[in-house]
Amino acid sequence: MVAEDDISVTGNLLCDNHQIIVDNLMEYFEREKPYLKPNVKILEIADALKTNKSYLSRIINSHFKKNFSQFINWYRVREAMDHFIKDNSIDIATMADKSGFKSLTTFNTSFTRYTGMTPGEWCKKFKNVAKNEMVKKDKRERKTAR
Repeated sequence: MVAEDDISVTGNLLCDNHQIIVDNLMEYFEREKPYLKPNVKILEIADALKTNKSYLSRIINSHFKKNFSQFINWYRVREAMDHFIKDNSIDIATMADKSGFKSLTTFNTSFTRYTGMTPGEWCKKFKNVAKNEMVKKDKRERKTAR
């Protein structure tokens, strides 16, 4: 018969291991950026993290509430946004390509899912916000220069 304390310890170990995998996954994605490879597979990620693909898939599903493809595309959308922030003259097809998307359709669908806007709408809004910030900064600098 299993004691209640044994169940508690086992449950905590599973939670600890789950969190370790999540932490390692996040660190690996930030450091290695595997999502930039258009054909990245969950098996590659699992091998790099020294776990199996089924367990990694369950962790991604439970922790991030996304399947593996959605998780990868979420990172890719963030990468695309970073590219545009660094160079707002970049076109949408280049944003998609530099971010690991194989298809412009998948890029548009994923981008819209995670931002609520199409890439074109988001880029236009970002340019307007950036322009407004520059105008505000210029006005502040003129006031302090007086």
